[in-house]
Amino acid sequence: MNSTRPTRRDILAAGLGTCAASALWSTGLHAASGIKAVALMGDYWHNPVALERDTRQIFKSSGWEITFCQASRFLTPELIDEADVLFLLRYGGPDSLGWTSEGRVTERNPGDPYMTPEMENAVIRNVRDRGMGLLAFHCTIWNGAEQFSELLGVEPIMHGEIQPVVLKDFNQDHPITAGIDPFFINLDEQFAAILLNEEYTPLFMSEAVHDKRYALGGWCGQYGKGRVVSLLPGHTQFPWRLPEYQEIVWRSAHWAIDSDIPPYMG
Repeated sequence: MNSTRPTRRDILAAGLGTCAASALWSTGLHAASGIKAVALMGDYWHNPVALERDTRQIFKSSGWEITFCQASRFLTPELIDEADVLFLLRYGGPDSLGWTSEGRVTERNPGDPYMTPEMENAVIRNVRDRGMGLLAFHCTIWNGAEQFSELLGVEPIMHGEIQPVVLKDFNQDHPITAGIDPFFINLDEQFAAILLNEEYTPLFMSEAVHDKRYALGGWCGQYGKGRVVSLLPGHTQFPWRLPEYQEIVWRSAHWAIDSDIPPYMG
């Protein structure tokens, strides 16, 4: 890392407890947290520019360093090894990304494979053995990687048409969703899932307005030393612009790194 800021692991190794961490938040010294987030978000069907913009907006007050990979080949095992938390929103299949600084291109690189065995192994190893947090959004459940799917703990169910979706039945006993009331998303894809890992905790349900399908919409759990959160909304920009969903994402990220959850400032 080029930054001289202490990382979360440095802080924990130095023996700073909850009170010290709370003091950092209360004085606004968010940058002292030293948290490094790495993100691979977006593909042919999901707008990477909007996803980066909206994610950075959610975490603007955190002081976290957030690195966005412009293609899957940049999400190397070495980069994953440095991350405190990893954000993924990408379905299984070749990249459609690979930005270039050139103003004009006559050919587009057909894209890199995703997810590769090397990437899959690095994600699992860092969550399970090192305690890296993982946030898996929307289509990430549709990945075709067997071990990674086991980490997510579900059997995925394909979405139907893009339609209005209601998020409801929030788990009031979990810090990610306590106090969240039902809310409405103008338009989104309703991915669904069957929870296979009995140790994982459901967070909320979704109900599609047209299809009337009532389905699991979010869950979380411990995987080895790390924590995993999966949130299925997020195909369109609509959920990302809602304060309620932004707060869920904010809380999820802090829970995933086993941190106190500061109030979401919006």
